[in-house]
Amino acid sequence: MTAVSTPTLLTIFGTTKPMQGDAARIQSNALGSWSRLAPGIQVLLIGDDFGAAELADELGIDHLQEVQRSPLGVPLLSDLFAQGQARATGAICVFANADIIFTDDLMPTIETLSTFDGPFLAVGQRWDVHLDEALRFDDPNWGAELRR
Repeated sequence: MTAVSTPTLLTIFGTTKPMQGDAARIQSNALGSWSRLAPGIQVLLIGDDFGAAELADELGIDHLQEVQRSPLGVPLLSDLFAQGQARATGAICVFANADIIFTDDLMPTIETLSTFDGPFLAVGQRWDVHLDEALRFDDPNWGAELRR
């Protein structure tokens, strides 16, 4: 009997700043939330900034080290999108800054979007939240606590 593979619904991709100071905690919280949204979600971390490889390894997410940069050293959005979409296994691709925390309330939206035919662009709005500590992902209610 052969196993039937289920297609991935969602791929989330982005890049980090160097993993130092507050940026390390903020980005660890964000990418940690992405990797816990639902089983089978693909998370792609693109770039070679300090600590990116270690974070990807810690979270068990895919890491693409090379990214084209501007003359000022800023990752090129066009290359992030090209790489993210080329390596995506998900039917829907989401680009997000590495300081955006997603909770389980994203998935009903993704499921609704998956019913659309043809290409589309969906844009979301963030809420600014200041966190002085790492999220406690071992608490199954971490998302509800954060929203509260």
